[in-house]
Order: sequence, then C-alpha cells, then structure tokens
Amino acid sequence: MADGGVLEEKIVSIDNSLRRVSYRITNSPLDLEFHFASMQVVPKGKVATMIWVTDLKPDLMAEQFDMILEEAIPGNKSALAGS
Repeated sequence: MADGGVLEEKIVSIDNSLRRVSYRITNSPLDLEFHFASMQVVPKGKVATMIWVTDLKPDLMAEQFDMILEEAIPGNKSALAGS
C-alpha cells in the first residue's frame, strides 16, 4: 500500500482455462470483515483486458478500497507487460 501498510493475501483458486485467479485478504491494517477478489484476463484480438472484481465488507470500505486498487493498477500493468 502507498502508506506502507501490508496486505496479506491467500490464493483461493487458479483456473488456467479461464485465465482467472481468485484470492482473499487474510490480514490487513484495514478494518475488513470480508474480502474476496478475482482477476481474469480476457483476450480481444491482439490485446487483452484484465477484469478485477472485489467483494468486501463492510460496504463503507468500498470507497477507500477503490483508491487502494487505483494505486495498484500501474504496478500490475508493469508486471503484466514484463517491464
């Protein structure tokens, strides 16, 4: 996290045929009751789209989590591009 906080995650499943991984946060500095997410790569011709879905509780954390995910996108983009 940008503020130095650490999220511990556990992979729940990997489905190579669907190009999808799902995971959950097991420990964090945030006051989460529940977290489950998946990332899936969907090919579109010569490019692909990554779909990242996150379900969490309490609902009031959604806005704060949106900011965390936005901060993570550039790093994920670099990792996926191999740079």
